[in-house]
Amino acid sequence: MGRKVYLTSDVSSDEQLWDIADAEGAAEPLIALLWPWFLPLFDDWGRAKASAKWIKAKAFPGNDLVTIELLEKALTQFAEHGLIQRYEVEGKAYMAVESEKWFRYQTHIRGEKRLKDESPYPPAPGFSLPAPSVREAEEESRAQSRASARDCAQAREEARASVQVREDARENAPHARAPLSPSPSPSETPSPLPTTPAAADTSRAGAREAAAPSEGAAPAGVPPAAAVPDGPDGAEKPRNRSPSENDSHAPVAADPELVEALATARLNRGDALRLAGQKPEECRRQLEFLGYYDPPPKNPGAFLRKAIEDGYAAPPGWYKAQKRQQKAAACHQAAAARQASGEDEARKQKELEEAFQRVRDDPDRFQEICQQARERLAPPLRDKPGEAGTAVLMGQVRALLAEQGWATA
Repeated sequence: MGRKVYLTSDVSSDEQLWDIADAEGAAEPLIALLWPWFLPLFDDWGRAKASAKWIKAKAFPGNDLVTIELLEKALTQFAEHGLIQRYEVEGKAYMAVESEKWFRYQTHIRGEKRLKDESPYPPAPGFSLPAPSVREAEEESRAQSRASARDCAQAREEARASVQVREDARENAPHARAPLSPSPSPSETPSPLPTTPAAADTSRAGAREAAAPSEGAAPAGVPPAAAVPDGPDGAEKPRNRSPSENDSHAPVAADPELVEALATARLNRGDALRLAGQKPEECRRQLEFLGYYDPPPKNPGAFLRKAIEDGYAAPPGWYKAQKRQQKAAACHQAAAARQASGEDEARKQKELEEAFQRVRDDPDRFQEICQQARERLAPPLRDKPGEAGTAVLMGQVRALLAEQGWATA
């Protein structure tokens, strides 16, 4: 029962099961529902024991609704409607599903396994393997899938090997000229070929000739010169190139704080010095990204070196943090704007009240403003008595003062 078996939705639309469910008798509908539980009992070749007791123990050990009698009836119904073939070998009962139908749905079973019958149960009479055309098509499809998978794996291996070669070449590249090896110390053992002054001169001359540059080349130890027309008569005047032109690996001064930050992130100090001098901005960018990876890298130093050299894009966690910061900044800005707007409104109200008091202290002006405000009111409100009418009139006076700019006067 622990094997893998595919169940297809075609089971619910199988006409043979419909016939079983529509048959007369109270137990037949339940028999149709038992068929999916029979499928895991079959082995990879679609065979199983046809014993009701064995099926009960394997598929329905704790289900009291499924009895031995019901399973016997189910075996009979499944065989009569062509779902299985029941047969006996040496006095033992077995059941089997037609091979072509079984392998049509059990696509996870490999083609080579289908062609080699290793079932623990004997085959049914007239058993035959799937048709050659179907078998060949399935084998070809599986072979193409395996070939495609091998090609993809090989391409990934080649890409990883190429990256490793570039990294090794970058790490092993010389950054400075190797010092000359010191001359050997004098030995008490006499040289087999004693050196005379003439021989020494000849040897030094030969060494100078071997080290001498070819025609038109710069002498050894002197950086190559680029000729520019700078002389008084138009002659080319040589100039020395910059250090960056002479040596692509010339050391660049690195920011000490940046080097310490890289070292704190567990990048070895040699790589920290090199990368901080060559790619300072990328170093700062990747240091900012390093804390936002989920899950975090297992080897932060190696990951950081690779990220700086290849220019990794920002992780999703960094973008989420940026959005949170932008949202917080927008909320803070909106709160500041609301506070500023409230303060401005309070200032305007204060100025308006001061203007209202100034006008009220001038009876003639106040009477004039009240008359203008009363004319702007609707007829039912002009002569409204009591405090309500006065409040409406004073509100209109304030509005009129605000429109006429009396608050800033």
